[in-house]
Amino acid sequence: MKDIKKVKNKIILILSLMIILLIYCFIMYTGVGNNNNNPNFEIIDANNLISQRLSEVIPFVSLIDSNLNTAYQAKKVTNKNISNPIFLMKAYQNSTTKSNQSFMEVLKRLYGNNIFIVQESFNLSGSINCQYDEKLLNYKCKETDYDGIIYDISRQFTNLGINNDNYLLKENIIFYSREVGEEEIIYKVYNDYNFKEEVGEFKDTDLNQDIDTYLFNNYAKYSKKYVSNFKYSNNTYRWLSTEVDQ
Repeated sequence: MKDIKKVKNKIILILSLMIILLIYCFIMYTGVGNNNNNPNFEIIDANNLISQRLSEVIPFVSLIDSNLNTAYQAKKVTNKNISNPIFLMKAYQNSTTKSNQSFMEVLKRLYGNNIFIVQESFNLSGSINCQYDEKLLNYKCKETDYDGIIYDISRQFTNLGINNDNYLLKENIIFYSREVGEEEIIYKVYNDYNFKEEVGEFKDTDLNQDIDTYLFNNYAKYSKKYVSNFKYSNNTYRWLSTEVDQ
């Protein structure tokens, strides 16, 4: 019995030491309680969950109107350069209650306090139609059918930098459109964010892999480099700006 008790005590001691070691490693790695020890590193080929989440915060959505201003332009873009409906659609994507209050809470969390939003009806992607009720101060949204042209992007994460609570995401972006016809889908590739200069065209029957892989395998030379800045605060990644990566 004494031997069994000794063995149990040794096991408890070993487990306790392991737990203490794990806690110590976690504190040293994350810098909890000491801002000077926060991680400062970068990830090459940054195809990971953090990069994916950061990309979802960047003000871009699929569009049926290519004239709307998104984060991807030829200059440095902040909140003041984004078209109002883009923010409304981001609020829709990140909220469960489609009300004015919930939309504003989401936008404040993702984009900060200095954002001015006009509450209005919107239908950016053709498939989500949201009508604003001025009396009830909420949105009535429904899915709709759309067979026209949709302007979109294909993205490739190339680098993720983390410095304390500051995040820097670098991407390669290919601008393209897809048009659903009666019997086929036609894809067109464009030179830049204006969706004006066409540089390639193919059909869905040409695809032998997913659209993103196909685009970067065949049209990578037309991709544009962008870098976006974020701030991590209150368990949220807040977008600050996006610009061409020189």
